[in-house]
Amino acid sequence: MTHLGPSVAPMEREHLADCKEVVANSRFFREYGLEPESIHASLMKAMEDSTMELHVALVGEEVSGFSWVSPRGGFDRSPYLRLLAVDDRVSRRGVGRALMVAMERRHASRRDLLLLVTATNQPAQRFYEALGYELVGTLKDYVRDGVDEHLYRKRLQAT
Repeated sequence: MTHLGPSVAPMEREHLADCKEVVANSRFFREYGLEPESIHASLMKAMEDSTMELHVALVGEEVSGFSWVSPRGGFDRSPYLRLLAVDDRVSRRGVGRALMVAMERRHASRRDLLLLVTATNQPAQRFYEALGYELVGTLKDYVRDGVDEHLYRKRLQAT
């Protein structure tokens, strides 16, 4: 039997409860103080905004992760990955990579992509760096007081 990796599909309303579970099962979100209910409400609101891109990673029929991209969220110029979440129960099985590859393909004609990573989240930093993202700066107290965020950029096309 051949093992197929995760597939990526647009997020639908019926995926929202599963996305809430992904957040609930994430050690990082718990440590960062993000509640599943608040993420669920934010995703519902984002689904109403036609400019937002919301996708899920499916392993079989099960939602194992999701991404939220603002196509011009990086200084009104570049796609910005607002949120990437992978269920800890399937960590290191290609779910995050599948979501990122799909995002990069959707935006292949763009010059670059941007994202933030909490300065203390070294596993995420290694993940993005392995995908070719480069640390370009640090924003102190940007999202939360007392927490620094690293700004990462991946160049897709040269000028």
